[in-house]
Amino acid sequence: MNSVRAIVTGKTELGGTHRKKGLAPRTQILADVATELAKNLGMMIPPIRAWRLRRPRTVGELEEITTEVMEEFAFAPFEMVTACLPAAELRGATVVEIGPGDNVVLGLALLALGAGEYHAIDRFLGDVRSPRAQKLYTTVARVLPERMDVPASAVPEAGNFPKVLLGSKVFLHRRGIEEFRSVPLAGKADLVFSYGVGQSVASAEAFAQATAHFLKPGGSGVHAIQFGPMGPWTEYRNPLTFLTVPESVWKWTSSHRGGANRLRYHEFLALFEKAGLIVETETLEEFTEEEHEEAWPHLDRRFSLAPRDSLRVRFAKFVCRKPGPESRRTGSPS
Repeated sequence: MNSVRAIVTGKTELGGTHRKKGLAPRTQILADVATELAKNLGMMIPPIRAWRLRRPRTVGELEEITTEVMEEFAFAPFEMVTACLPAAELRGATVVEIGPGDNVVLGLALLALGAGEYHAIDRFLGDVRSPRAQKLYTTVARVLPERMDVPASAVPEAGNFPKVLLGSKVFLHRRGIEEFRSVPLAGKADLVFSYGVGQSVASAEAFAQATAHFLKPGGSGVHAIQFGPMGPWTEYRNPLTFLTVPESVWKWTSSHRGGANRLRYHEFLALFEKAGLIVETETLEEFTEEEHEEAWPHLDRRFSLAPRDSLRVRFAKFVCRKPGPESRRTGSPS
């Protein structure tokens, strides 16, 4: 309760306009914490959890598949992956995606380039055969040959994807990354990747260990991780407001629903290295100097003690290699 009181009376007020005008920012912080807490507790109740997992997310909520949607869900992450493991090196490769959500369009694209197997691992794996997911597959499949310079015959049958390839080239593992040892892929993957997932995993240590566990010696992992706000916290004027909530409160708002774990750049780097991986990074986006300086005096102690250059990172790519002979990795991490 003292931590909750600190949200209202302590060092958490950041000036500026919030989505609900007329409410003081510190009051709205408490309201948003209470809402997120209720949602998290709800996910502990089996019927509510089952209902929530059936609801559409990301792609399932889209009205139409636009060029922008294809870029966000397919081509941006796909090009990140092929920068690490070039298309020419994908033939026959075993690839593992962590956290695809409610679509496996990257599996379609990677198989079109010749990957041998695509494995998807997600505790909250959605309906990857929903009508909107199928529409995404069909739309992407139409532009893949020209966009990726592959023959149309190489693209899997989009209208029946992934069902037509389940158990032969596509494998769906509905479990948390903390259960990675139960997935029969130890030392088999040429590539492990994720896009905008690391910030939501319940155990970032397991996330890093799983990457190392799945990879062959010389195999590569590439993870794009978002360090900015999620959910209601995206609507505050200062995007670092979510780091002002005390850690003792925050953990009760996201532990059962894939909310932001709030780990920072330097912490992920340390975890990948602890897992025995050789890591190169690229910062893709930063918080502004003004946002950083305004938020700094109000941050929870955990973050006020963190390296400032780490706190500036908003979006970053981590390219990891498992020590061993160079196998398929010939691309640049940048």
